[in-house]
Amino acid sequence: MKVFHLKYAILLTFLYSSSVVFSQIITIKSKIFSYQKITLAYHFGDGIYKLNEITLNEDGFGVFQSDEYSSGIYYLFLNDSLSFPFLIDKDFPGKISISEGTKEIFNIKDAPSPTLLYNKYCESLDSLNKKQGAKLLTDEDGLLLNEYKLAKDSVIKKYIEYNTSSFFENLLKAQLSIEIPALEATDNSQLSDSAIWDYKITYYKKHYLDNVEFSDYRLIRSPVYTQKIDTYLSQITMQTSHAKIKAIDYLINKASNDTTTQRFMINYLLKKFSKQDNSALGEYCYLHIIENYYLKNSQPWVSNNDLKLLTLEYNRQKPAALYSEAPEFLLSNEMDDKINLNDTDAEFIILYFYNYECPLCDRITPELNKILSRYNYLDVNLITICLGSNSEVWKTYIKEKNLSHYTNVIVAEDDNSVALKYNLSYTPTFFLLDKEKKIINKNYTLPELENFLLNTALSKHK
Repeated sequence: MKVFHLKYAILLTFLYSSSVVFSQIITIKSKIFSYQKITLAYHFGDGIYKLNEITLNEDGFGVFQSDEYSSGIYYLFLNDSLSFPFLIDKDFPGKISISEGTKEIFNIKDAPSPTLLYNKYCESLDSLNKKQGAKLLTDEDGLLLNEYKLAKDSVIKKYIEYNTSSFFENLLKAQLSIEIPALEATDNSQLSDSAIWDYKITYYKKHYLDNVEFSDYRLIRSPVYTQKIDTYLSQITMQTSHAKIKAIDYLINKASNDTTTQRFMINYLLKKFSKQDNSALGEYCYLHIIENYYLKNSQPWVSNNDLKLLTLEYNRQKPAALYSEAPEFLLSNEMDDKINLNDTDAEFIILYFYNYECPLCDRITPELNKILSRYNYLDVNLITICLGSNSEVWKTYIKEKNLSHYTNVIVAEDDNSVALKYNLSYTPTFFLLDKEKKIINKNYTLPELENFLLNTALSKHK
């Protein structure tokens, strides 16, 4: 059930043209597609955006002309469905002619060298995928996958040799696999399989981004740039607060040699973590970016209005963010005694925000009871905080749900202060505090809570 407030909308501008643009003419000729609609689109960040649209004449002919074709990957869409990717590079302006192909829907004809090479490169990859795709679906031990990577790397290296465009070269290099050198033993002893495996994993993670030229702003207009960012953050980086923050700072530093790429990187990461509303770790990263890359170091491209919104967002979320001291409250229990959070002593404190009218709370509360009963030997104190306003209904709910042996408090009618302090968007919501009242987890699920309690119990019986 939603409660109290809506999240501020951050209206930062993420789409912007690079400073280098050039005139380009794209002609389409396809007799079989006469009178059909053709859409020209471009890649930017993690999305594809419509640029222009034409309808071919009776001879199947049409022209796209613009002085704003920045280097990047572009697409032709036939009737908003079938797509044809191609490359444009600022270093080789000129005319690009695309006609109907024999095997493919479209075929590059007259075009600069990088455009033609990229077209052939895509064809080579398609051929490789068709040849190995069926095998990969049945691969269980990774051998065929490694074989595929070697074959793909071979294709990429071939086109790097042919290529005369720095943009296309950086695009190709970014897709190369990381080559891991052999590990040599320091003495006569033989290396164990586990030692070799650990070495390979560590080396791979450390060097995963070595082939990506993050300061090349042209790569932003290709799928590679954000794919590498997303994979690095979700699969290469450990999912801990320290590791995530270190990874964010590392990525922004990698893009710092170029103003355009640094701007994109900071904005992209802010946007990425702003979407992770229910993740305590995501919120922690989001606030780190706001604090360190907007508030402490104001960016010249950020408007005063956007900066004001970010400041409001930061001030709203920071008090109840991960590792912050839990906001104080003074609420009444069933006997109308005032309960102060700071007066509660336990190794761990669970704050359970709920409403007696919330159907999900109705299902979760009994499960929470069962979990806590299995770990009643741990020093854990549950404080249930009811966001309903009818005290009689609340007291009945406590008895029906067998909550009487916990600390139960209710928020007074028309009192939004607790919900605002804890930045609540819905019920049920959990906060996990340590004995210093620091928030060590929030917005977690019951299985996550049980896993935490299990690990705590095991650590005490080692």
